Amino acid sequence: MLRGTRALVGLAMAGASSLALLGGTGSALATTPKEHRFAKPVTFTGKISCAMTGSITASPPLKLATAATVTLTMKGALARCSGAMTQHKVKILGAALNGTSKGSLSCVSLTKALPALSGTVTYRTQGGKATVTKFKFSSGTLAATAMPVTATYPAKGAKASSVGSFAGRTAALHGVVGQTITALTASCRTGLKTISLVKGSNFKA
Repeated sequence: MLRGTRALVGLAMAGASSLALLGGTGSALATTPKEHRFAKPVTFTGKISCAMTGSITASPPLKLATAATVTLTMKGALARCSGAMTQHKVKILGAALNGTSKGSLSCVSLTKALPALSGTVTYRTQGGKATVTKFKFSSGTLAATAMPVTATYPAKGAKASSVGSFAGRTAALHGVVGQTITALTASCRTGLKTISLVKGSNFKA
């Protein structure tokens, strides 16, 4: 009986020691700094401007003059950013842009107006997380009468907005198209699938 009592006492003391090492709660979370356990993304304010490269894909492919319901998907890698890059010890290193447009479209109709574009900018950061930027443009402009061909949002007089990080009404996107007018026209005759966005393109908010 005495041996059993001693064993129980030893077990209780070992349990108490373990709890003490864990901060008295029995959970390893007690030793984790509060700022790491409950850290929330930082919503950046101010302005940002980034160089961009990427593409616009059409599904189904755009025809020259025959309109059809088409979804345009824009993907861009944002780099060499400047502006309010570090806030609350979180630093923006780069970002990824994803946007979509949809409408009754053809290659010819795009030269008259680009459809509304909405999407997100997700940031690559150091020291924490940044709140995603959600942007909207009511329309854009495709300038295809001279080289290089450019796609610009918003169009003159159109609306622009962004919420989340860098919220406001001054968001803008300028895309420099990698294909020549001749190449774009040739692709439109058979079905234009992809428009490349090259050096000189940028996103601002």
